[in-house]
Amino acid sequence: MIGRYITELWLREAGFKSHFFGNEPNKHWQLWLSPDIALDLSFGREKPLPWWFCWLRTSGEHSPEKSINLRDLTFKHEVITLVQAVTGRRWNPARHYNGSVWIPKKDRRRTV
Repeated sequence: MIGRYITELWLREAGFKSHFFGNEPNKHWQLWLSPDIALDLSFGREKPLPWWFCWLRTSGEHSPEKSINLRDLTFKHEVITLVQAVTGRRWNPARHYNGSVWIPKKDRRRTV
């Protein structure tokens, strides 16, 4: 992990997938943490420190107006900590594929 700040290159390498919302000017980067919950980041501004908007959204919501704005993020470790807190698993970008966190079948919890 070279550099402390979140960048589009780092998000892509960490398994986030880029997408656009209808009238939003900035690209959004999304990582599905489970079939129902995704983390969505969009660039905010460059100075004095670069920061990113961060939302938690569900699979049924397709607009940022219906997402929960968590907080603004600047550093990579903030994204990593947030993903670990929501999933309850260690950060492993080797298991992030095409915008989703892949969980081995044997580790999947049964949900009702």
